[in-house]
Amino acid sequence: MRTFLFSCCFVCLFGTAQAQYFAEEHWHQGYAIVEEGDTLQGYVQYNTETEILQIRGASNVQTYSARKLLAFQFQDQQLGINRLFYVFPFPKVSDYPTPIFFELLERGNAVTLLQREVLVIRNVNNRPFWNPTGIFTPLPTQIRSVEPNFYFFYGSTGKIKRFNGSRKQLDALLPNYGAIMKKYVKDKGYNPKRIEDLIQIIRYYNQQNP
Repeated sequence: MRTFLFSCCFVCLFGTAQAQYFAEEHWHQGYAIVEEGDTLQGYVQYNTETEILQIRGASNVQTYSARKLLAFQFQDQQLGINRLFYVFPFPKVSDYPTPIFFELLERGNAVTLLQREVLVIRNVNNRPFWNPTGIFTPLPTQIRSVEPNFYFFYGSTGKIKRFNGSRKQLDALLPNYGAIMKKYVKDKGYNPKRIEDLIQIIRYYNQQNP
C-alpha cells in the first residue's frame, strides 16, 4: 500500500513539474529566411540560449546560427497562434552586440514590442509524502515556469532596450509617455507585467505617437 502511495505521489509531482509548456522543446511546422534571402520550409526548433535554429525537411535536418538567419515563423499548435521571430544584434552577455532571436508581439512605428521567453526551474521541498518507513517527509521536486522578458525596439534609432515590467520604467523608456498614457493605463487597470496588457499599452502608445 505504501509503495502504491509513493508511486502515485511521484507521478503527481512529476506531472506538475512537466505541466508548463515551453515552445523551444518542440518541433513546429514553419519556415525560416536565411541571410541570403532564401526561404526554407519544414519543421523548426529553436533555442534562445544557444541562438540556434534547426530546420527538419523530408530527408535531413539543417542547423543555422542566428548570424545566418533573418527571421523565422511557425504555427504554435499548443497555443493556437502564429509566432514570428526576427534576428537583431543585442548585447546578450557582454557589452558587444551579437545576433539573437526576438519574438514579435506588437509592431509599431514608434516602438515595437519584442520578447524572449525563459524557462525557470525552481526546486521546492515543502511537499510531504508517505515514504516506506511510514513517516511523512518533504519530497524535493521541480516547478517549471515560462517567463517573458520584454524589449522595446525603437523605429527611429533601431536600438533595443530591456523593459522590466514596471509602470515607472514605462515613463522612462517611452518618449512622450505623458499624462494621457498614464491615465489610459490607470483607467484600464493594465499591468505591464502581463503580455496581453502590455500589448494594449504599446498599441495605444503608437496610436498617440504615429
